[in-house]
Amino acid sequence: MLTLPIVLYSPIGEAIGFRAAPPFGLGMNVFGLILATPVVWWGGWPFISAAWRPCGSGTRT
Repeated sequence: MLTLPIVLYSPIGEAIGFRAAPPFGLGMNVFGLILATPVVWWGGWPFISAAWRPCGSGTRT
């Protein structure tokens, strides 16, 4: 769901002919951050949670 806007507003989107400014007057970097953050958290959640668990107990992996 978020992948299509990320691709369209990236340089790849410009290469295929999509030229539009990000909505709400946001800069491209802020707009990309807003769209990509949920994707990264969702995809990386198993790694993030596995790394966080030992931090609470004071051990290392």
